[in-house]
Amino acid sequence: MLGHLERGSFSVVQKSSVAVKYAVPAGGGTLTSWSVAAGPNTDTFQLEVWRPAGTDTFTLVFISSPQVILANSGVHTFTLSPPVSVNADDRLGLVNTLDDGYCLQSTGNSGDVVDATFAPTPSVGDTRSDFISFDGWQVNVAANFAPPEPPTPPSPPTPGTESGAGVAVAVVATPAFTG
Repeated sequence: MLGHLERGSFSVVQKSSVAVKYAVPAGGGTLTSWSVAAGPNTDTFQLEVWRPAGTDTFTLVFISSPQVILANSGVHTFTLSPPVSVNADDRLGLVNTLDDGYCLQSTGNSGDVVDATFAPTPSVGDTRSDFISFDGWQVNVAANFAPPEPPTPPSPPTPGTESGAGVAVAVVATPAFTG
């Protein structure tokens, strides 16, 4: 083995991606669940949502409770209750507490860029600019996104209850027939 891995937190955020979308679309919405695939080691993962705050700077706006994932146990999905409100361009991220890199997957595409920080697990409101960028990688996380509900149109007024300024009043005359 080359180098040294110190056991500790490894937070990653998807800075850019080519095919898979990690940024919340225009209009924002809510995240209702998230998923992560197990690696070869038992580990603890947490979903993160980061908001861009400048060049290579992000503010953490959500972090889930820790989830222990057993080694080689497939994909795990966790419901977010209540759902998490997100803004346009917020980015998915992940904490991997074993710091073994299994929160990433290689794509070989230089347009897929992950920013990583090896600092302690962040708290909501923390702004980080100590990221190191890795080209050709994606975060091993997915989330179900729900766009905002369209506004409910107002109910039409009940006939006969209209009054006041701005209310149109129809006068219907009964035709008179002469013969």
